[in-house]
Amino acid sequence: MNKKILYLEGFRGIAAFIVLISHLKEMFNVEIYKNLLLNFVDIPFSKYFIHPFFHFFTNGNLAVHLFWVMSGYVISIKLFQLRDQNYLISSFMKRYFRLMIPAFSSIIFAFILLSFGLMFNNELATYFEIEYSRNDWLFDLYNFEPNFILMLKDGIWNTFFDFKYSSSYNGVLWTMNPELYGSFACFFIFAVFSKHKLRHYIYILFFLLSIPLKIYWLGTFMIGFMLSDFDNNSFVKNTFIENVWKNVLSKKLINISFFMVVVFLSGIFHFKPFFNFLTSILLILILMRTKSIQKLFINPFFLWLGKISFSLYLIHIPILCSLTSWLFLFLKDKVGYIENMLICSLVTIATTFILAAFFTKYIDLKSVKIANKIGAFFKENKKVG
Repeated sequence: MNKKILYLEGFRGIAAFIVLISHLKEMFNVEIYKNLLLNFVDIPFSKYFIHPFFHFFTNGNLAVHLFWVMSGYVISIKLFQLRDQNYLISSFMKRYFRLMIPAFSSIIFAFILLSFGLMFNNELATYFEIEYSRNDWLFDLYNFEPNFILMLKDGIWNTFFDFKYSSSYNGVLWTMNPELYGSFACFFIFAVFSKHKLRHYIYILFFLLSIPLKIYWLGTFMIGFMLSDFDNNSFVKNTFIENVWKNVLSKKLINISFFMVVVFLSGIFHFKPFFNFLTSILLILILMRTKSIQKLFINPFFLWLGKISFSLYLIHIPILCSLTSWLFLFLKDKVGYIENMLICSLVTIATTFILAAFFTKYIDLKSVKIANKIGAFFKENKKVG
């Protein structure tokens, strides 16, 4: 990755980790351990787990919006740098395969676990309902019999064009439809408006239209796309909007303070999709204008986390519904609720990291190569034509 945007890689890794933590919170029903923590105030650091600041680190919806802003930026870099029609066609043709191969692989992983009876989330949900309270999130997952044909259809078509949460082999794949359509929107707008002198106003128009229509993924992609134009377009003269952007948010102390305020507020309003939409944009804007914040995310661990982030995102739900659910049921009569939750969380995080590293090496990176070959095929054919 370009050294200039290494910090985005690290930041994406943190976002993927937040999604994992958010689903651990859903799984263990935050209201249960919140009440337990309030009753056991002598537990070290317990008060911080019910603090609004903590909610930022469990706000999976915000993390998804951050993914979309960063995707809009990253997929557009070479478009603006090269301004090559053949590269645009190549990018368009390979995008589906770049997303489909890893997503389909995660579905196969879940299908195998379900076929061998290794999904225990419904058993855990039943236990929670009897002992504590109902957990609809756990009940809604893998509440169907494995079917090979439907699995193929889910991986090739449904995930991208007809997603249904109740019948999906991987619930997090609801984001693949916005990811694919957001990418296509960027490619289309680049093809039509990239040379237009009013292009930035057109980007803003699409962004504004996304709000009343509640197509938030389009708005986040447009912001990332516009920022990529600002940073990477050397063929078109700067516009008024670009000049304004390059001269705002210039004070480091103000940026850092604002960053922390936005993080805190995101904890208070973490259940509001519209606020997550706006927060993701504000965080990326501040991040891209503040080198001192960028340095926080350029370290070996965060960069490694960024490298495996897509894989981590794709495989953690099957792990939660198999290993984590089984482990909690196994320990339920041996340790207390909070101890069980913490043990399961640590085991899940470690296991997900390890499997995500393997998934990245043997699935994700290979999918990039395959997608690039597909893109190159259409690029060469276009040249010949």
